[in-house]
This record gives sequence, structure tokens and C-alpha cells, in this order.
Amino acid sequence: MQDSVSHIGISLYDFTSHIRDVVSDAELSAWVFGEIKNYKYNRHAYFSLIESQEGTNTPVASLQCAVWSYCFSNVIGKFEDEAGVEMKDGLKVLVHLSVSFHQAYGMTAVVDAIDASYTLGEYELKRKQTIAQLTDEGYMELQKQLELPLIIRNIAIISADTAAGYGDFMDQLTANTITQNCNCRLYSAVMQGVAAPESIINALLRIQSDLEEMRESFDAVVIIRGGGSKQDLACFDDYALATYIATFPLPIITGIGHEQDTSVADMVSFRRVKTPTAAAEYIIEHNSAQYLLIDNLKRKLESQVAYIMSNIKNQVSLKRQKLSYLAESRVDRLSLSLDTLRRKIENQSDMKIQMERQKLTSRRQQLVALDPQRIVSRGYTLTLSSSGKLLSSVDEVADGEEITTLLRDGRLTSVVKK
Repeated sequence: MQDSVSHIGISLYDFTSHIRDVVSDAELSAWVFGEIKNYKYNRHAYFSLIESQEGTNTPVASLQCAVWSYCFSNVIGKFEDEAGVEMKDGLKVLVHLSVSFHQAYGMTAVVDAIDASYTLGEYELKRKQTIAQLTDEGYMELQKQLELPLIIRNIAIISADTAAGYGDFMDQLTANTITQNCNCRLYSAVMQGVAAPESIINALLRIQSDLEEMRESFDAVVIIRGGGSKQDLACFDDYALATYIATFPLPIITGIGHEQDTSVADMVSFRRVKTPTAAAEYIIEHNSAQYLLIDNLKRKLESQVAYIMSNIKNQVSLKRQKLSYLAESRVDRLSLSLDTLRRKIENQSDMKIQMERQKLTSRRQQLVALDPQRIVSRGYTLTLSSSGKLLSSVDEVADGEEITTLLRDGRLTSVVKK
């Protein structure tokens, strides 16, 4: 049999009712700052507001908080619009809460307002710290040292595949004759929220892998996302994402958000433009400028070639004229020389002929004087040997040889008798 109870108790309901009354009478409400943990939203929003020991992650205080559905848009929605960040774990917030106690559900801190300026200050501080760290580590200017090729033909695009910004970029690019034949490949990624930095980094790694495996050859990378609130664009201030962009081997063009939004990713990129459409316009302008430069160089080269050819033609014409003049002069000189030579030859020929005529005349006279007929006509005779040789001595003939004697009126043939 159970021993008798030594203490007189009260029911749990009565006890919790007493707590409810005490809490209600105390009217516990205040502005409290802390860090969001275990944030959940399902019609109502629930999260833990904690305070950690300085320099550690060890909590020294924790309070369960709730934002009821009827005031969700006026509390959470308003905070996200003003702060430009989505409600998530890790945010430092300053909330106005009232403590209530319910017998069935226990104590709850009901949040009816959140001071966005407090969280924004924390966010901006972290952003400045990220920029300072990237600057100290030399990441801010790495992309600026790269160079775009003269003509951008192959483009890797990082974007959500269904994003309007991606469609705007492609429409702008393909509508222009300068870039309508560019080879574009989409590397799809999450472009907002806590998953975005890792997703974009993975897209960069896929591009680099394709480059290294020679599956693709890109001239530049374009990271594009349409406009959004600071909350939507907060992922582009991630330190790890910034380092991957800064150290990427290809120039990266960012078209993220609107003109008034400059993310850390924009700061470390090769070139930041304000929208996806502006990114396409930048590529079009780059290619157009290079084509214009090429056209100018082509016209300049053609002009220089025409000038050189004109000079060559002039020089050839002058040399032809000079050569013609020299040839004519040479011909004239040769003609003069030939005339002189002809006259000299004619004169020499005449003299030679005259001399030969004189020789012939002299020889004719000699022959006439030596003509045997003339000799014998004067009463002389000439005796010829059998060979026709004129004899001048008896020793020149042999005994019995026939000899011929020429007389004025005929010939006599004799036989020598010695």
C-alpha cells in the first residue's frame, strides 16, 4: 500500500495559470538584440533568439520567439524590404517582443517589430570586412590584369536558366549582327539565397574543367542576374565566391542587379555593368570597336598600298622615260658612230680601191712590157723548155729534149743535140 503523501500539491494547470498571471501582470516587453537560429516559416514564423559568449559559439541565453501569421507581412516582410536581406539563421537582429505564457504551450516571446537598421548595420559591417580582407589579400585587382581578345566569339554564361535576365541577354546579343553568331553556353546556377554562392562557384568549376579538358574554348564569362532587393543580391557579397571570381583565368563580366547595387562580386570582376542587357551591350560595343579599328586599319593599309603603288608607278614611268631617253641618246650616238664609221670605211675603201687600181695598172704595164710577143716583135726570140720555162742557159735543157722557140711570126720546135 502506497505511503501517505507528506506534501500537499496543486495541479499543473493551477501552477501554470499562476505563471501566466505573473507574466501577464509583469507586462514583460522590450527591445532585445540577439542572433537568429533555427528559423522556420509555416504560416507562422518561429526562431530562437540567442546570445553567445563573446568569441565563442557557446550560448549564454536563448529565447523561443514567434511571429504570428496575422502580422507576418508587417514584421518579417517589412524587415526584409528595409534591410534588403532575407530572414535566415545567423542574422543579428534587434526585435521588439512581449513575453506571454500559455498553460498548454508554455512561454513564448511574441515579436511584433524588428529594427532593420540594426541588422543592416551588422550586414554592412560584415561586407566592409569582406572587402578589406579581399583587398589585403590582393584579390581586388587580379581580374583587371586580364585582357579580352580582340573579338569575343565564345561566351560562358552563368545564370538561372529560366531567369528573365538570361533571356534579355540572349535577345540583345542575337539581335545584333555583330554578335548574333557568338557561341554561347549556359552554366545554370542558383542566383539568390544561401545556396547561390556555392552554386555559382560550382558553375565556375565546370567551366574551368571544360577549358582544361578542351571541351570548350571561351573568351569570357558572363555572370548575370536581373534586379532585386538587397536581400536577393546579398549572396554576391560572399567572400568565397569573390575569391573564385578574382582568381578565374578568364575575364568575368558581371551584370547583377540595378545600377545602384554594387556587390563584392562586381568589385572583383573584370568588368561590372548594371544589368544583363548592359552586359550584352558591352560585348557588342567591344566587338564593334574592334571591327571599326580593323576597318580603319584596313582603309589605312589600302591607302598606304595605293600611295606606294602610285609612287612605284611614277618611279617606273620616270625610269621608263629616262631609259627611253638614254636609249634614244644611245641610238643617236651609235647612229652617228655608224655614219662616221661608214664614211671612214667608204673613204678607206675608195683609197684601197684606188691603190689597187694603181697597182693593177702598174702590173698591167709591167705585164705588157714583159709580154713575149712584144719582145719577139722587136726581132728577139724566146726559147722555152718542154715544161714551158724560159731558158737562159744551155745547162737548163737535156740532150734530146724538145724546146720551143718563139719568133715574131710563129713558133719553132727543136730537139737538143749536145
